[in-house]
Amino acid sequence: MLLLIEGCDAAGKTTLKNELVSNYGFIESVPKSLPTDKTDLTMCAENAYAINLCIENDEDVVMDRSWLSEAIYSPLLRKMDGRFSVAQTRMLERMAYTAGVVIVLCDPGWNTVRDNWYHRGDEHITTELMLRTLYQRYQTLHHDTQIPVVTYNYMRNSMVSELMNRVRKVANKAPTLKGLFGSQENSNLLVVCRPPNRVGDVPLISWRHDSMPAKITRAFSRAKLDESELTWTYATGHELRNIVVSGKFGNVAYIGPDLTLEVESALNGLDVDTWFLPLPGWETSYKSFLPPELIA
Repeated sequence: MLLLIEGCDAAGKTTLKNELVSNYGFIESVPKSLPTDKTDLTMCAENAYAINLCIENDEDVVMDRSWLSEAIYSPLLRKMDGRFSVAQTRMLERMAYTAGVVIVLCDPGWNTVRDNWYHRGDEHITTELMLRTLYQRYQTLHHDTQIPVVTYNYMRNSMVSELMNRVRKVANKAPTLKGLFGSQENSNLLVVCRPPNRVGDVPLISWRHDSMPAKITRAFSRAKLDESELTWTYATGHELRNIVVSGKFGNVAYIGPDLTLEVESALNGLDVDTWFLPLPGWETSYKSFLPPELIA
């Protein structure tokens, strides 16, 4: 499971994160703050590295803030838009869905946030107006992402055990069909792709803006297909045909280095719309674009 702890300053995020690490076996990953001297590629790589702990090692990971905070804090603190592109954000969501992700939005109420902030002080949020702006911005977080959001108000109920029960209820369900991963709750499009060479890699990921994965991801956006509407599979042959025959998916996209007769044969005669997107094989997983120090 991957938990993204979000919320404005003084909302109780760090206290909750420490509880999850100390008493619930979660591993903390990714820096809490994202310094302004980091590039979007580095920040993508750091977030991806944290997500991959869930995917590759089957660990429960908690992130005290994530890429989602950048779009909220940058306009206020740095007078600039968020440094993640639409395609980069979607690809991070794609990885997060594969890890089984839930956002926990810490919101003990405005009065509590303000009182906590006055008590502790803050070197970045220097006025109550700035704090209020951040607080109000986080109220609309669920509009900015397809990832499920669970609100945590420790003033009303401080029991983390009850919070975790709620989180598990809304967490992405484990795949019920062999060979499927990603979100299936609202999915209509089955994306068929070649498996990466390394275990734990996630397909169609590259943080470079001119890469083929970024271009195809932007195409999904133009088609108004959210990441929550995509289900991915490495299945071929009879396995792929059985998945499609289940009737859940009305559209199938194949992404690979060449058009494959195997996929065409598996889908022959089925009442689905199929489209093919050629993709160079070396651009199918994200680890190729991680800095060496993060791969090691």
